Formats: sequence, structure tokens, C-alpha cells
Amino acid sequence: MYYRWYLFFIPIVFAVSLIYIPFLKRLPLFFSSRFILAGFVFLSGSIGMEMVESILTSQGHSVGVSILLEETLEMLAVVILIHTLLLYIAKANYTLKLQVSGNPHR
Repeated sequence: MYYRWYLFFIPIVFAVSLIYIPFLKRLPLFFSSRFILAGFVFLSGSIGMEMVESILTSQGHSVGVSILLEETLEMLAVVILIHTLLLYIAKANYTLKLQVSGNPHR
């Protein structure tokens, strides 16, 4: 294995995820399952694809596609998270007001 940073961080990620269990239990299943999905997709990209890159690099292969997939999974996870948060805000009937006033060129 070429990269080994993730061997140190996997237990930390597991410990932090245990801390979030009470928070996720308080949420409706609809939202908590999507938060878990976002976390799984993100970790698949960040740690999972890093492991694949490590193997490819140690064997002398190109890692361009692996990096592309890693970044895509991470961004997809952020999209899932933001979508879930917006759904939660919509369900809670929060209102968001945006007021723009004044002339910025004065």
C-alpha cells in the first residue's frame, strides 16, 4: 500500500460516527437514512477510492480515473446532504427571506 493515512483515520471516523447515533435516532427515518447515505457516499469516495489509488500507485498504474471517481463521490455526497437539509427545512415550514437593498455602486 502506497498511502497509509487512512489506516489512522478509519477508527477516528468510526468513533465520530458513534457520537452521532443519538442525533440520528431523534430524526425521522426519512432524514436520518439520507444523512447516513451521504456519509457512506462521502467515505466511499474519500477513504475507499484512496485505498484503490494506493493499490494502483503501488503497482505503477495511472490513477486519473480513480481521482475523478473519488472527487465525484465526495461532491455527490455533499449534494445528497444539502438536498436532505433543504427537504428538512421545507418540512419544518421554515421561511427564508432574502432582502437586497441599496446601491452597491455608491
